[in-house]
Amino acid sequence: MERLFDTDTEVANRNFEQVIEAVQNRDTDSLKTLFSKNAVESSENFEKDAIALFDFFQGEMVSYDDWGGGGADASRNQTGEWKFILSTYDVETDKAQYRFAIKQFTKDTTDPDNIGIDSLYVIRAENSNLQYAYWGEHKWNPGITVE
Repeated sequence: MERLFDTDTEVANRNFEQVIEAVQNRDTDSLKTLFSKNAVESSENFEKDAIALFDFFQGEMVSYDDWGGGGADASRNQTGEWKFILSTYDVETDKAQYRFAIKQFTKDTTDPDNIGIDSLYVIRAENSNLQYAYWGEHKWNPGITVE
């Protein structure tokens, strides 16, 4: 997922653009490949949640703003190391405005099945406080949450 010398924001944005492409194409398989194996398995019904996301997201993307994106956290201990990126996006389509929050692991040496998107949240922009970055419900449940 991470290319040599890419910034966390570049990695997050590249993956987010792939999410939007899969959503607009209603492509469950492509969307699923962006998520970690563990997130898909931990989700109660990934395919159902993907369809709910496809139905919720209306229109073609006009633009997005990654103003709250690319924040990373990493750690190392005796058993291994991991890194994840938290990002938030404001998305405008030709029909509505949305806010996304994403947590994705780019490294986990103790469990490679964690690598990929762990959590994706989406809400209509008008249902959130636009002054602040959107971070879902801060629970970071595995899989897709449409609020």
